[in-house]
Amino acid sequence: LHEIGLSGDGAGLDNLLGGSGSGNSGPRSVGGRSGPSDEAIDGLLDGLVGQLLSKEVMLEPMQTLHTEFPRFLAEKGSSLSAADRSRYERQQVIVAQIVEAYEETPNDTDKVAQLMQDMQACGPPPSELAAPGFPSDPGCCLS
Repeated sequence: LHEIGLSGDGAGLDNLLGGSGSGNSGPRSVGGRSGPSDEAIDGLLDGLVGQLLSKEVMLEPMQTLHTEFPRFLAEKGSSLSAADRSRYERQQVIVAQIVEAYEETPNDTDKVAQLMQDMQACGPPPSELAAPGFPSDPGCCLS
């Protein structure tokens, strides 16, 4: 989880929480009261991210994407721009790597986190796969 800035010296967390970025691990003053240390917050965030990236939570949606990407590309590939097709093909490869990571090393959340970051760097997956059944009109807003 170091790669996503959730552990280490606390500077990334300080910035996220509006701190000075000093990495000071002493108690934080919140409204005149002492708050949790950076290490405690880092540990809490590491645990939360670890739970969110756990095999139990993420394997099924990743397997669904893994199954649906080839169908989507076969059906819609010819109508996609070259850039979108390339991006979706890259995402398909990353999804396969995520599924493989869950099957071979299910407790390696650092590897899964890195792969998720790689996936996110490619942009959003096709709306038909990311939110099946929801309108794909970008102007549509659910409130």
